[in-house]
Amino acid sequence: MGWKRTLPGFLTVATFVVCIAAFVAMRFAWVQPQAMTHVRTIDPTYFGRRVLVIAPHPDDEVLTAGGAIQRLRSDGATVRVVIVTAGDGYASAALRLSPGPLAPLSFRHLGEVRYAESLSADGKLGLGPGDVISLGFPDTGTTSLWNADWTADSTHAGRTGSTCVPYPWAMRSAAPYTGQELTAELVGIIRDYAPDTVISPDTRETHPDHSAVAAFTLLALDQTGFSGRHLTALVHYRGYPSLLAYLPGGVLQPPPGLVTGDSQWLGLHVSPSHDRVTLSALSRYRSQMLLLGRVAPYMQVLTRTNELFDDRPAAQIARRAADNQPSAGDDGTVVVTPPPGTIQFAVAPGRIDAVRAVRGPGTTWIGIVSHDEVSRARTYGVSMRLVREGESARLDVLVRDGSTMIQRICGDSLDPAGVTSTLAGNTVWVAIPSSTFDGYGHAILQTSSTGAGEFPFRTSWRDVEL
Repeated sequence: MGWKRTLPGFLTVATFVVCIAAFVAMRFAWVQPQAMTHVRTIDPTYFGRRVLVIAPHPDDEVLTAGGAIQRLRSDGATVRVVIVTAGDGYASAALRLSPGPLAPLSFRHLGEVRYAESLSADGKLGLGPGDVISLGFPDTGTTSLWNADWTADSTHAGRTGSTCVPYPWAMRSAAPYTGQELTAELVGIIRDYAPDTVISPDTRETHPDHSAVAAFTLLALDQTGFSGRHLTALVHYRGYPSLLAYLPGGVLQPPPGLVTGDSQWLGLHVSPSHDRVTLSALSRYRSQMLLLGRVAPYMQVLTRTNELFDDRPAAQIARRAADNQPSAGDDGTVVVTPPPGTIQFAVAPGRIDAVRAVRGPGTTWIGIVSHDEVSRARTYGVSMRLVREGESARLDVLVRDGSTMIQRICGDSLDPAGVTSTLAGNTVWVAIPSSTFDGYGHAILQTSSTGAGEFPFRTSWRDVEL
């Protein structure tokens, strides 16, 4: 009879072990010691002769393109690295470097250390000090710059206690912490350097600095009329890559949820010798590698036998001759939200499955397609930055309790008349006069859905050709 009493406990343990094994198997599927799937193999000639790498923080340039930089330099191409923030917002790192109560000077010291580390690390990759451009913007502050602190009447306050770049080595020391300033600096670099290829973060990154810098990059490229290649790279995405998938000599695969119709994943082979140099470069970022012993393996797991880039084109807005509200079956999808992970117990409340954009002669329709039937109890949002060469403007629309309102969140917000909305089935349709978009070539678009007591569900920013 004893075995009957212990059987339920045994089954519980066995079930737990099976679940853990399934979880590990799912994680390992993203880094496999085999041929790349859903990935096109490229060589350095794909990048052209002049390459610009845009990194949110010091170390991201090594994590995403350390091998590519070495191969390009070996082939005689020129590479410039732009590091957007000073990496001066990580409290744990600041505390480790400056024991005692944290103060603005602690974060300033961290920024100085990370700048020195970047020169040392990028030197290992074959870059000279003149090839590394540090802008010195505030770590953890770029989302605020993108969404609100856009003009000089609303500067961002960094953890260094400053509202402007405090570092003498920055490209423009004393530049104000504003989205307008950051955009202007990126635009100037792109115009002056005239790269064949720009490598930047992906807007689908889950780290707020990474996704914001990705959006700023789209804006700068659209403002300059850039016609070269724009490749994106991932560092943070829903546990990707997993620490459980640390396989030296393995192949890095794109996350399954991002193997979609409009993604074009590219893989560049990285030799063992290049791997060793990349790891050596990462080791120069001691302020990050020594943190509680957990950052180092995370950083190392990205260093594999290949590096991944996505050559994802801008979405195209659908055109139609009529101004009536599109139907559920109409085309015009510009954003498809990746499906939830394999181990997912519940769909996120207010999940947005897709976003549609349809332009008629008098009305442009933005459709927020919800996973469930839309509800007046939820708040839905459409945010976009309209872009033409040399300038941009912000437009934010909220649909709350069935009413439509315009938000003015920054100094260049638009306030067009005649914006309306309707809730139909599982779609919220926001109707905007098409004249609002006259003269603009692109819109960088995001939508959101929020219920009481919930974190907002937001789609990633998406570049849409108007």
